[in-house]
Amino acid sequence: MAIRIKRSSGDTAPALLESGQLAYVEGATNGGTLYYGEIGGTVRAIAGKKYIDKLNGIEAGAQVNTVTSVAGKTGAVTLAVGDVTNAESTANKGQANGYASLDGAGKVPSTQLPSYVDDVLEYANLAGFPATGASGIIYVAQDTNKTYRWSGSTYVEISASPGSTDAVTEGSTNLYYTDARARAAISVTDSGGDGSLSYNNSTGVLTYTGPSASEVRAHFSAGTGISITDGVVASTITQYTDSAARAAVSATDAGGDGSFSYNSSTGVFTYTGPGATDYRAAFSAGTGITITNGVVATTITQYADSNARSAISVTDSGGDGSLSYNNTTGVITYTGPGTSDYRAAFSAGTGITITDGVIASTITQGLMDVVDDTTPQLGGNLDVNGKDITSASNGNIVIAPNGSGVIVLNKDGTSMTVARRTASSGTSSNALSVQRNYTADTLSNMDGHMAALAFSMRDSTATQAFFARVGGEYATDGGHSIAFEGSGNNFTNSTRFLTVAADFVGLGDGTNSNAQNVTTVGTQDLVLSTNFNTDSGTITIADGANANISITPNGTGKIVLDGLSWPTADGSANYVLKTDGSGNLSWTAQTAGVTQFTGLSDVPASYSGAGGYYVKVNSGASALEFSQHIDDGTF
Repeated sequence: MAIRIKRSSGDTAPALLESGQLAYVEGATNGGTLYYGEIGGTVRAIAGKKYIDKLNGIEAGAQVNTVTSVAGKTGAVTLAVGDVTNAESTANKGQANGYASLDGAGKVPSTQLPSYVDDVLEYANLAGFPATGASGIIYVAQDTNKTYRWSGSTYVEISASPGSTDAVTEGSTNLYYTDARARAAISVTDSGGDGSLSYNNSTGVLTYTGPSASEVRAHFSAGTGISITDGVVASTITQYTDSAARAAVSATDAGGDGSFSYNSSTGVFTYTGPGATDYRAAFSAGTGITITNGVVATTITQYADSNARSAISVTDSGGDGSLSYNNTTGVITYTGPGTSDYRAAFSAGTGITITDGVIASTITQGLMDVVDDTTPQLGGNLDVNGKDITSASNGNIVIAPNGSGVIVLNKDGTSMTVARRTASSGTSSNALSVQRNYTADTLSNMDGHMAALAFSMRDSTATQAFFARVGGEYATDGGHSIAFEGSGNNFTNSTRFLTVAADFVGLGDGTNSNAQNVTTVGTQDLVLSTNFNTDSGTITIADGANANISITPNGTGKIVLDGLSWPTADGSANYVLKTDGSGNLSWTAQTAGVTQFTGLSDVPASYSGAGGYYVKVNSGASALEFSQHIDDGTF
């Protein structure tokens, strides 16, 4: 292979060389220099002139480098296949497991290619086919365009399509089409109804005959106002005419403004609306209005700004600031208080100074926290501001008045007093009184033997007859008493006791003979029941020592026991009680009855037997009779 080198007679190195390109400069200054191009365009010098001369020929006196041996051989060397590593022998060309050869056109013969590389091979004619063909290859003769395959011994033509079905012989399963076969493959069924349908499988003709006139007519029948005769449909309804329609309607003018009429000959309705007179008659002039020939006018003077402005005024009633009004312009002018007005409204009290609107305190600063004051006192009412007064760590809240002071609870001007009574005759100093509108008199007179707790609901202005003070006392024997304040404004002479023990509830103190009443405050019923009004338990009303139990209804009321209404008064002597069957009992005179045994209808009329006879039932079991002995001879 020749190596091309650019030569230049100048002294300047080439500015650009392609990668691997050589250039030689022969200039006298450089003495001849060889350059080569690197990747990226950099030009570098290799050497001087003598290396270039060696490229052009062996320079006289140049050193000769001699090859002493080739593949271990010296002298005139002849190399065999084995002398060169991986060398291929020419004997393997075109052979199995060797290498492919080339034909005169420089191509690998098809015989050395796999069948799938060249499945179709073309030749000028059949005579040009290879003497021995290959299986799997299609051979084409170009002169006849016929195709062949190698059978293993000869070329066999591959038959093309016959071109039409005429050349294909009919088989036994897939038969050819014929008219007879097609006609025989179908049939027709006439499922009834009007008309008819038939089929001739010899000719393949389908015959359909449509419904006849009688069949069609049979599907229709005449309804109201219709007649059908031999297929002719007619109406029996009178034919519409304008005159008939016009005569069927009318018009009524019910009065009022305007008019409404109807002409039955022409069918024209005529409406004439109200006239101006009608409309005007519907209106009349009220206050401030006049109506003349339909013209509505007002007699009220038309509003103007000056009217409104003169209708109002402003009064400045004094005080700070000013208020004025201009009834010409309608402007109200208000001037608020000035600084001097505000300052004049305040004055300095104890511990306070006011100078030019500056308020200052002259009091030395005291406690910074309420808890630091061990003896706090209120200078006014305490406002809890919606909060509660609570204790911590389960502590008590103690309100302890001094001396004879009491606790007064006030709600909307109504006070209630809670006080501890002082000891007095028959009392305990630990009693607690709760009463409304406390006065010293009511508490000091609250004595008696009720030593536990007293509640007073009396007004300080009420008389003693309307006292409603209640005292409670606990007894060690299991009974507990509630005393209601009696006359004299004390509990000592009170007879109003309610005692609750383990098995009874008692009224009174046991020493007073006054009757004890149980009643309701209003008109409600009073019910006495057991076990919360269920069906268990017994109600027993017992008297004292040989005392009566009186049940006395009020007025015309009656005693009703188990649904029976008893008389309100005693009857006459020898009267008996009688019921009317509806739950009402009354006294009635006793009717005359039998006064002797023999007067009965089912006994003998007289004593016809001797003494010592007995009365027995007769043999017919229908009456009594006298008998000397019993039937079996014994008594």
